[in-house]
Amino acid sequence: MPLPREPGDPVTSPQEPDFLGEAPPGVGTTSYTDLEDLKRALDQAIILAVTDVRGRILEVNRAFCEISGYSESELLGQDHRTLNSGHHSKAFFKQFWTTILDGRVWRGEIKNLAKDGRPYWVDTVIIPHLDSEGRPVRFLALRMDITARKQAESALQGSGKLLRGLLQGPLDEHGDGHLGQLVQQIGRALDMRWVVLIRFENPTSGKATLLTGRDGDRAVPTCSFSIDGTIFAAARREGAPFLAQDLSGTSFPRAFPLRPEGPVSLFSVPVRESTGQVIGLLATLDPRPLDRLEAVESAMEVFAAWAGAEMEWVRTRAFLHHSETSLAIALEELRAGLWERDLATDELRVSPGIQDLLGLNPAALPMSWEEWLDLVHPEDRTALRKGTRDHLEGRAPSVHLRLRLRHADGTWIRVSHLGKVVSWNDRGEPQGMVGLLTDITALWAREEALRETQKLESLGLLAGSISHDFNNLLLALRGHSELATEMVRLGQDPTEALAKLEVIVDRSTELVRQLLDYSGRGNRATEVVDLGRLVREMAGLLEVSVPKRIRLSLDIPGGLPPVLGDPTQLRQVVLNLVTNAADAIDGVSGTISLLLYSDHLGEAPLEGALPLAELQPGPYLILEVADTGCGMDEALRAKIFEPFFTTKQKGRGLGLASLQGIVRSHGGSLGVSSTPGSGSTFRIYLPAKA
Repeated sequence: MPLPREPGDPVTSPQEPDFLGEAPPGVGTTSYTDLEDLKRALDQAIILAVTDVRGRILEVNRAFCEISGYSESELLGQDHRTLNSGHHSKAFFKQFWTTILDGRVWRGEIKNLAKDGRPYWVDTVIIPHLDSEGRPVRFLALRMDITARKQAESALQGSGKLLRGLLQGPLDEHGDGHLGQLVQQIGRALDMRWVVLIRFENPTSGKATLLTGRDGDRAVPTCSFSIDGTIFAAARREGAPFLAQDLSGTSFPRAFPLRPEGPVSLFSVPVRESTGQVIGLLATLDPRPLDRLEAVESAMEVFAAWAGAEMEWVRTRAFLHHSETSLAIALEELRAGLWERDLATDELRVSPGIQDLLGLNPAALPMSWEEWLDLVHPEDRTALRKGTRDHLEGRAPSVHLRLRLRHADGTWIRVSHLGKVVSWNDRGEPQGMVGLLTDITALWAREEALRETQKLESLGLLAGSISHDFNNLLLALRGHSELATEMVRLGQDPTEALAKLEVIVDRSTELVRQLLDYSGRGNRATEVVDLGRLVREMAGLLEVSVPKRIRLSLDIPGGLPPVLGDPTQLRQVVLNLVTNAADAIDGVSGTISLLLYSDHLGEAPLEGALPLAELQPGPYLILEVADTGCGMDEALRAKIFEPFFTTKQKGRGLGLASLQGIVRSHGGSLGVSSTPGSGSTFRIYLPAKA
């Protein structure tokens, strides 16, 4: 493969560079002037080319012609633009040329285009040949075909490696075979009798594994052994190219499958992962003394870099396979599955878990997004469309909804739908989404049963509390009426007893009114109300309703749309929220803030809102009452609107319950957010009148 250059890029000479750049991490700084010996050693095993400093091809080997599809005569003298695939950016080529024109070795993976239009990938090392003044005069390019590996990687790309593996089946384990081919090429290229690739268990342990090896043309079986006290331990301690001549009396690991007899020389180089950590050794052994160390070291370092990358790849594949298996088990236990949507084609792919959940026919897959929407309950489609649109346009971090999906047998399955964009195109537009679909039918049934139980418990508590309160009132009513009757019989003035009877009747009336408010059926005088003006007019009353240590802050702008409601009940709502906020601050200094604003609400559920009424999309007036009090945990927050539940020493526990009923009767909703120690915020949502 020729040296890559973007079409139309100016040819840059080493004397007049027109750009600056740094070499990528891990790029070497050594240049080799004795290229001919190395070239001949690698010519039979490696894709090789020699170019001048302008990128024109001076020489190629047979392997280069085979992979590119061009003959030698078609390649010589060309400037390589015909092989450019258009895959790499200008910044990539800028860094490439900056590095080699600076006299440094460059290494990277390049995608090229063969004569027949077929793309192929090569792992590439470019070595500058310098003149006596240190300026490049030629470049030697060594390459290895990694197309098969890149194709396997590509199968795991797109909307997520793990997702693609789950959708299309188990991973293809091919890395160990590739390492075997690599070791075989080393032996042939360097004409070495034995070549071994060893992986260390960890940076400090003496345990190691022979991943692959060659004894001439024969493969050496893999095995595990300890390198402690052996020649390999000395090579590991060196942490650099290591040469040992005449090892006839040297100890090899007991389990090591090679047993060289007689004098033998060893040369090894450390194998490193991308972080620079030494993870193994690439070693050659031969009965002959190694007298061509420079060429051998150069070639071995190239091969060791390839081996390190391949070992990382194998380890990553093993980790992904383990993660895939664990996730598949978890998804099966959860009755869940994964889906993937291509936003360019609107094609939707689903995992076997979703196919089983919905009884889908694999022959009908993949399906379009509209076909998927047809499976969604008609009452849930608008919410799914709106939630997806909000996420794609950046208004929501994800799409998370509860939906009903139609099974193949016509029944409805309740699911939790979670989705998120994971890829974008070159223009920054969303390109792909992935998501999780979980069967919550059983969970929903349990929640419904729990809600019914809570309703019955609340109703029982309500009936018991009402009976208790009314019984007390009736006993008092009877007592005072009997007292008034007796006073009349005795000729005494019954005015005082009758006055107390009137008080008891008023208390009974108030209790009935609160119960009607709780149910949302209280009598109310409906009119157009300027809520901002109503709150501002209440400022004086609110000030005297809270202790002086508490500061009241009002942010009530003018010009907001009105609401349709009962002014008296709305005043009760405001006063109730403020007095509850004051109680939450509880004996210390603090602040109660009232904020009123308008907003257009969509179909997405309101965060922290109670299911008082199904809010229709449209304009709403929102009143926030926030305090700096003690806050509430989730358990307490779930109970505060229950009738007769109170945390106060005095009180019936109908304040917030009746407030809930008033908001419901106005067609609104109520939300609360709170954290222990950080105060609480109550939000009232009321439909704005156009």
